Amino acid sequence: MLFALKTRLSACILAAAILAGTSLVGIQALALPVDLGRISWAWVLAGAGAMLSSDAALHFFLWKFGGPEYRSRFKSLVEYFQKQGFGEIAAGSVLAASEELFFRGFLLAFLVGVLGASGPLSLTLTAGAFGLAHLLPKPWAWTFAVWAAWEGILLGVVYLASGSLITVALTHAIHDAAGFVVFLRLKAKTRG
Repeated sequence: MLFALKTRLSACILAAAILAGTSLVGIQALALPVDLGRISWAWVLAGAGAMLSSDAALHFFLWKFGGPEYRSRFKSLVEYFQKQGFGEIAAGSVLAASEELFFRGFLLAFLVGVLGASGPLSLTLTAGAFGLAHLLPKPWAWTFAVWAAWEGILLGVVYLASGSLITVALTHAIHDAAGFVVFLRLKAKTRG
């Protein structure tokens, strides 16, 4: 569903505002120990680099060994995001940052801080929820929801290692902006 919103500017902005607002209210109401002020640029760069490297490695592996089925799914994904322009990419990056307020800042912190769940269990549960939230309503899209779950693990590691919600929000925003710019370039390449 969250992927689907990232093709529409107004939907991205509205979803980002709702996610950020409800997450911040929940964080405050439950007095969750969330650091909203400190940025670790080393973790932002390491996290975004790890995610983008992981994307490249997974894509290369699946393109090489996934056969025509993966290639067809990937081309469908690029076509799905054809509606995106720079405004949608920017709004999608803001939505990505807001997703972190919910999935890492509220949900992960709630599981660890309130329920006392272990870090690895909380990381796995939030990554699974993150993957499901990125499922597109298309039969070819389940692969990318699994991919999003993997990225949820990477984002959770950045959050747990850095201890900073702003750090993981920036990491996710940079990752999404870079990924959607790649889709924009691929779209231009197929037209020209």
